[in-house]
Amino acid sequence: MTVHVAGGQQTHMKRPGHSVSALITRSGLRHTRPWQDCLSRHGKSSAGLHFSGFCRGVTRSIAGREQGETRVHSIAFASSGHDRAAHLRDGGQDRPARILPVWQGRFPAGPEGLIWRPADDPALQGRDMIYLGRDARNDFFACEMEQPEEALSELRALMTTLSPPEGEMAATARALFNWHRSHGFCAACGAPSRMAQGGWLRICDACGARHFPRTDPVVIMLVRRGDRMLLGRAAQWPAGMHSCLAGFVEPGETPEAAVRREVQEEAGIRTGAVRYILSQPWPFPSSLMMGFVAEAEEEALTIDPVELESALWADRQEVVRALAGTHPDISLPREGTIARHLILRWLADDLDPPSGTETA
Repeated sequence: MTVHVAGGQQTHMKRPGHSVSALITRSGLRHTRPWQDCLSRHGKSSAGLHFSGFCRGVTRSIAGREQGETRVHSIAFASSGHDRAAHLRDGGQDRPARILPVWQGRFPAGPEGLIWRPADDPALQGRDMIYLGRDARNDFFACEMEQPEEALSELRALMTTLSPPEGEMAATARALFNWHRSHGFCAACGAPSRMAQGGWLRICDACGARHFPRTDPVVIMLVRRGDRMLLGRAAQWPAGMHSCLAGFVEPGETPEAAVRREVQEEAGIRTGAVRYILSQPWPFPSSLMMGFVAEAEEEALTIDPVELESALWADRQEVVRALAGTHPDISLPREGTIARHLILRWLADDLDPPSGTETA
């Protein structure tokens, strides 16, 4: 998606709407039970084929497939192709600078995207800057400042409306500023540390220690058995919200081992083959979500009440209803999240590897 810079404000092309509800309506399956619709229209002999095609059509329309000249990205903050220009973090930027103000993890934004300020803005002078990279016309920076006059937005609310480069830069700025706020003192000697290398390093002048930004590895897994997938629910989530299971990777552990351990701990079931699918940076505050598909070897669930309030096996009919907002008990993660992407890929039978691909 093309990014234009004009008048100190970075803008992007607007995306067409591709909500699941709208796609279900356009498909002609207007009822709350798409499977029953297929049965009534096509009969038992071919209903399964038509329902599978419907699921694939919905998924491909919102999971990042080509839509003419516009690409719909289903995962926020990922794979934008933005040039981080790491070799320029110590200086040497030679293009007009655009600055992104950040206040308490929020960003000024308008209908066309993030609102960037020119480098000569008086309110920006003397502040520490994080270098975010460049495009063909500009170098991009972010700085923390007093509450701007512009409207401020939470990144979660913006993540499906920003262009991919803007989304990546906003996520980077949020994660880095959070790290700087929590690492103002040297972990080795306790003395104050300072920002260096365009915000990508902290240096302790007292002992010489160098500290680099922290990213926490997290596994998130779509666990399936037969024609059903496992959904879990944490007590603190909004009513009805369910998602894929997830957990942090422990020291000395591979991501695949973390998948098996977390599923066993939270849901009490063993898993067999585990395969990596894709990843998503998640700056809330500083995680890298690594998405997997895992094959369950048993169905009976034993819930850890500390981790989960409940868990259930859901079939495709239930997932379609949840995506359409018509299921009475289940809602699913918002658009832009890796959890939703995995669910959509499962719905479209798009998680199986090509022939010969290894699984762990």
